[in-house]
Amino acid sequence: MDASFYSALSAQTGTTKVYPVLAPETAVAPFVVYQRTGTQRDLAVDGPTGLAIASYRVDVYATSLKAAKNIADDVVTGLSQYATAPIIYIRIENEFDASDLSGDPKLFRMIVEVDAHFITA
Repeated sequence: MDASFYSALSAQTGTTKVYPVLAPETAVAPFVVYQRTGTQRDLAVDGPTGLAIASYRVDVYATSLKAAKNIADDVVTGLSQYATAPIIYIRIENEFDASDLSGDPKLFRMIVEVDAHFITA
């Protein structure tokens, strides 16, 4: 699932680098960091259905709030239209700006929370 989501996300960010979980200390803004925050697997009476919903948090970092918002807008627009197997569709749950937790006062951050719906079997 994570490799498929990485491909979907990378397709929306152009030349902006995408990192799983943490960006390296040498990362140069703008960049995107994502992490899976949960997974629900669909079950029927006779067992797993092969459907899963993975929740992801996507953090967009840039040196200006406008640049972070522009990248986040591209991510939201692209992911909400993305449907390439094994991903059935991606639903945007929430998007907001936030203070930067990286410790670098020159970075701005936008956060996008999404649910990616997968066929796993």
